[in-house]
Amino acid sequence: LGDDGAELIFKMLSDSEIRKHSLQVLLLDANKISSRSVKQLSGLKDSLSTYSLKELVLSSNKIDEDGASSLAELLLAPSFCALQNLTLASNKEIGSQGVSAFAEALRNKRVALQRLNLEDCGIGKDGCVSIATSLKDNTSLKVLNLAKNKVDKIACIILSDALKKNKTLTSLDVSYNNVGHYGLFSIVDALKENTTLRKLALAGNKAETHVCKQIQESLCSNNGLREFDFSDNTIGDKGATEMSRAIVLSKSLTSLNLSKNDITEIGAKILGLVLEPGNGNSPMLKKLMLANNNIKDKGAKHIAKALEYNQVLSHLDLRGNNLRDESAKSFADALLKNGAMVSINLFENPIGINGVNSLLHAIEENPKSAMFDLKLNDIHKETIGNKMSALHQVREKLAKQAILSAVASLDRVHWSRSKLMVVGKEGSGKTTLVRSMTGEAIDPTSEATIGLEILSSVIVESSEDPSALSWKRKTKSTTDLDDIILPAGRVELKKKQGRMSANEYAEVRYGGNGDAESAGGSEIQNSLDDFALLYPPSTPSSNVGDTTEESSTSRTPVILNQSTIERPKREITLDTIGSALTENDLDRRYGDIVAEMYADDTESSADAPVQSFKIWEYAGNPAFHSVHHLFMTQMGIYLIVFDMTELLSEDENVLFEAKASLFNWIKMVRLHAPEAPVLLIGTKLDLVGDMDVLQINSIVEDELDAGSRAGFSLIENGELCFYPVDNITKFGVSAVQNAVEKCVVERSDVTKDIPLRWIACLDMMLSDKPRSYLRMEDVRGMAARCNINKDAEVQEMLGLFHQLGMIVHFGATGALRDIVTINPQWLTDNMCKLIPKGHNSSWQKTLKELKRVELLQEWQNLTETAVASRNLLDFFWVGNDADLMLEVLQQTMIICKWGFPKAGGEAQENDVNSQLYFVPSALQDVQVVSEEGNGELSRCKLDFSESFLPDGVFERLMCLCVAYSGMVHSTEKNSIPSPILGSSQAKIWLGPNLPIFLLANKNSSTISLMADSTNTNPGRCLDIVLSMLKKMNADVMSNNLNWKVIFQSTVPETLDKLFNRNEISEVEEFSSWIAQEGYDSSASHADTDIFVFLNQI
Repeated sequence: LGDDGAELIFKMLSDSEIRKHSLQVLLLDANKISSRSVKQLSGLKDSLSTYSLKELVLSSNKIDEDGASSLAELLLAPSFCALQNLTLASNKEIGSQGVSAFAEALRNKRVALQRLNLEDCGIGKDGCVSIATSLKDNTSLKVLNLAKNKVDKIACIILSDALKKNKTLTSLDVSYNNVGHYGLFSIVDALKENTTLRKLALAGNKAETHVCKQIQESLCSNNGLREFDFSDNTIGDKGATEMSRAIVLSKSLTSLNLSKNDITEIGAKILGLVLEPGNGNSPMLKKLMLANNNIKDKGAKHIAKALEYNQVLSHLDLRGNNLRDESAKSFADALLKNGAMVSINLFENPIGINGVNSLLHAIEENPKSAMFDLKLNDIHKETIGNKMSALHQVREKLAKQAILSAVASLDRVHWSRSKLMVVGKEGSGKTTLVRSMTGEAIDPTSEATIGLEILSSVIVESSEDPSALSWKRKTKSTTDLDDIILPAGRVELKKKQGRMSANEYAEVRYGGNGDAESAGGSEIQNSLDDFALLYPPSTPSSNVGDTTEESSTSRTPVILNQSTIERPKREITLDTIGSALTENDLDRRYGDIVAEMYADDTESSADAPVQSFKIWEYAGNPAFHSVHHLFMTQMGIYLIVFDMTELLSEDENVLFEAKASLFNWIKMVRLHAPEAPVLLIGTKLDLVGDMDVLQINSIVEDELDAGSRAGFSLIENGELCFYPVDNITKFGVSAVQNAVEKCVVERSDVTKDIPLRWIACLDMMLSDKPRSYLRMEDVRGMAARCNINKDAEVQEMLGLFHQLGMIVHFGATGALRDIVTINPQWLTDNMCKLIPKGHNSSWQKTLKELKRVELLQEWQNLTETAVASRNLLDFFWVGNDADLMLEVLQQTMIICKWGFPKAGGEAQENDVNSQLYFVPSALQDVQVVSEEGNGELSRCKLDFSESFLPDGVFERLMCLCVAYSGMVHSTEKNSIPSPILGSSQAKIWLGPNLPIFLLANKNSSTISLMADSTNTNPGRCLDIVLSMLKKMNADVMSNNLNWKVIFQSTVPETLDKLFNRNEISEVEEFSSWIAQEGYDSSASHADTDIFVFLNQI
């Protein structure tokens, strides 16, 4: 490209359109780019749209020290906040001055760089010293490559000191620097204190025998290093002897590279002895590289003998060691017994066809063999390829037997699934906290969360640091079902291999005439029959809506034989596996089943995550709180996030709002999930001091002790009641992760085993990608195919999945139970579309589209009157989704039909398209009545102060009242006027001559009901409102909403005196509040359709 081409690309990165595409990797290596282009890129840093860029490769260009300085500046720019991998290898003019700029940047805690490649950049001693010094302060860099930089022993001493203090670096390459004996000793000496380094490369440093003893001692005292590259040195047989001791005594070493080290058959003999288990010797080594030495046939024989008994070593590289057919025969004998070896490299050795055939025969004959990769000279490539292809087919059969057998033996399984709910005030740093916890960089341009943001599964799995787990978004295509049955299948495969006789293996290999008793068919058939217990054949009744031929007829299991394989035309998913399992099914589900099942343990050990989460982030804007009630589940863990700087604010309004928001969320969690673990998270630690943290802790403690602590399970942080974090540097984030992990382990609802058939059914539901929701009829059909036949079990299963955030399944009414949402984000997005979203950029585009389709006036009418037309709803909920969303939102009391004329208009016609809907969340603050009111108003108060009055209660109450009033208006032939409505007060007619004033006061946690002299039966109005509250409490508020009914006197003799409801029968002033009809407001309306309920009352 040169500079001209590079500058065009860099200019393109300033285009805001680039950000839409989330550019993550930019490779510009070997393009003759100079510092001129890099300086231009740095000059654009304030306008770049590269907030998602994670990897930048500029190796083998012409960048000098000025270009390096410009790149270092970019590391500090917000537009490069996500950059984790920077490769500058073979830019030889960077030098020590250029690298010193990187060193300075690495000291800045806001730099998130994790991998830096400076190989062959001419940094010399001074450059290495600069980088080494920065490692003492840096907390992000994990991989550092300083190879080929003429680093000397003085720099190695400084680097050694840094390694003793650094706690994050996991990989270091100082190869080909000719650092000498003392330099090598300095680096390996750091291993005695360093606990985080996992890979160390010291190749090509002209090391001789006498340095190996110090290396061996350091390797043996270190409990973390896994891979050590000491190739291309001259340690000889004596050095190999010392390294052999390291193999035996090291507690962590799994990979050792001693290629090109003048090792002969003598050294190979010693290595063979230590690789052979026994006499207290239990080597952990999985990979051994001895290429380009001179061990010859005698040395190879010793190593081969060890392989007969060693069941750990999986990779062996013996390229270029002058090995002949004798060596091949020795390894063939070993491979007849070995079940661990995956790869042997014998390239560039004079092995003939006899040796090749010996090796291939051994691999074929051994049922335990895991060999995938046999490398010999190119002349034998076709022979090896044909044999390995045939072996692949045999392994397919064994792998499928193992999976089926494993599935048949699994009834209940451990499913470490949980839901993490992140709540808090808008702007408190919830999104940034989630990104920090999942290892993602911060996007400073991100906007406030709209409604709810649901992350695809986040997995917690083993990391390079054995003392910590790694959090990240799941990127593998495997499902939760795969994560259970594949590891179980691998275990079963090893068992099968261990107990299979030569004759049984021959049956699988050579097959028979295709019946169940040949080619191992009997065992396969038995496994299929067992599997069918879990997924019985489907019937037409259990496949409602499925018109494909395959699902309309029941199918029986088939034998896994090439002559009988079924090949359905449509894509295979788990529902077809439930009816019949074929080789084609497993191939479609897993791709290469052999690669999945025979994977090397080093690669597959972390396949199944330790824990899995769905992370739900709830918007802080109070406008969305009414929707949030529906998704705050009892199971799961809550993180309540607050901005610590606001609790230290001298502005009384800021301080009041911060406290009110924090403790409102605490009460919300207590309302819906009194037993769920709760962590309080204080953000912006970088802006407060240690003493400030203690002051904040005191503020929070005082408020908790004042009444908020009871009723929820607070997870404290040592002596602090909250967890302070800095999302920029990620300081404190690991403490939050550890606490969450511990909560999951201790939660009985997470640790208990569940039926595997439930997970299989979930897998089937979630695989229905084109749809965002299913009807219960569909789910019952899927459940039946998973042997879940009782409706009670189906409901219990769906309830669990809902609690864990995998699906949404409301259980309040039959209409809601009929809808199973398999894409929760789709549902929450649609539910929040009618709520104004201010200056959010995507919302501005929506407004432009409303204008284009001539519906902008309809939207403005909604914001002014809180009444929406069906045309407007159809715009937001395109297609058939509108009917479903109307059903859901009416059943959950978020909207209702508006049974009155448009403002200033005529009554509605009776067709669907002219129907209007009331949307309480769009109400403006309108003065209807003051709390002091008119002295002539008789008043009753619903007092929620013993708990609190949550956002959304008054909105739902108005929704029910308006729906009820509209029904009366319709049946009584327009006998009552339209309601007068505001965001916290209203006047609504609940019948002819039954006007009632409603007024909510969040500060006092009360809802006042007031009646004037025109209301002939206030008691009837009170009964209606109480019935509505009880219905709302049962359906939405987890039945934990509590209130008292009290009456406030307005007569001079007893002015402002309060009376309980059981006291008013003897007080003349309140006689009208005693209902004059026989309706019982204490009746339960749980599990009643919302429209049926309104008719009942």
